[in-house]
Amino acid sequence: MKESTKKILAFSLVLVVLGGVLGTIGFALGGIDHSVWVDSKGFHRVAKSARVSPATKAFSGTVEEIDLTSKGGDVEIVEGGTETKVVLQNPQTTACTLENGVLTVTSRPESREGFSIGFDSIDEGHTSYTSKNKVTVYLPAGTDLSAVTLRSGVGDIKLAGLLAKRLDVSAGLGDIDLSDSTINGPAKIDSSAGDVGMNGTFAGEVIVNSSLGDVRFESANGVSAHNYKLEASLGAIHFPGKSDGSDAAGSLDVDNGAKSDVTISTSSGDITVR
Repeated sequence: MKESTKKILAFSLVLVVLGGVLGTIGFALGGIDHSVWVDSKGFHRVAKSARVSPATKAFSGTVEEIDLTSKGGDVEIVEGGTETKVVLQNPQTTACTLENGVLTVTSRPESREGFSIGFDSIDEGHTSYTSKNKVTVYLPAGTDLSAVTLRSGVGDIKLAGLLAKRLDVSAGLGDIDLSDSTINGPAKIDSSAGDVGMNGTFAGEVIVNSSLGDVRFESANGVSAHNYKLEASLGAIHFPGKSDGSDAAGSLDVDNGAKSDVTISTSSGDITVR
C-alpha cells in the first residue's frame, strides 16, 4: 500500500471517530429534544422550547409601499388575501412597521461563529435560531402599490400576484421568482448569484442584471409588446423566431417598435424570452 493511501485512510478514520464522538456528545447533552452549539467558548445546550417561535403581525391600515430588507432568510410577498399581515420566522431579529402607508420590514439575523450538533436538522419545520429568518408578507387582493423595494443578502425571493407601479429588487445569493404580477412602471432586478424568473404584465422599462444564474422573462402581453436588448457573456439566448429556433450566443437586439424596453444581461447563465 502506498504511503499516500495510508495517510488518506488514517485521516478518514480520524474523521469517522471524531464524528462518532461529536454525535455521542450531542445525544448525551440533548438528543432529539436539544441541539448543542459549539464555539470557541465550549458546548452550549439549546432546547427546542427555548427557540423563538414565529409570530404574525396584522395591520389595519392601507399599504401603499413596501420597503423590505433581509440580511438572511427567504422572503415571500403574496397578494390575494383578505388582510395585511406579516409572518416573522424570528420576531426577535425583525422589525416591522406600517407608517404613512409604508410597510417597512427589516430583518437582521444574528451571526455566530461555530456549529450545531444534534438532530434538529431533520426537523423540516425548524429554522435555525442563529442565521435563518424567513419573512412572509400577505396583502389583500387588489392592493395597488406605488413601489416595492426589496434588498436581500442570502435567501430565495418569491413575489406572487403583485400590482405595483415600480419594482426594485437587489439580491446577493438566492433565486428570484416574480409570478402572475403586473408592474405598470419600471422594474429592476439585480442578482449576484441565483436564477431569475419573471412572469406577468410589464408596462414600463425592465432591467435585469445577473452575475451568475439563468434569467427567464415571460410577458403576458406577448413577446412583441417589448423591445429587447439581451446579452449573455457566458451562456445561450433563447428567443422565439430567431436563428431558426436555435440558440443565439453573445447578444441579441430586437426592435418591435414598442413603448417598453427590456434589457437583460448575465455574466454566466442562459437568457430565455417567451
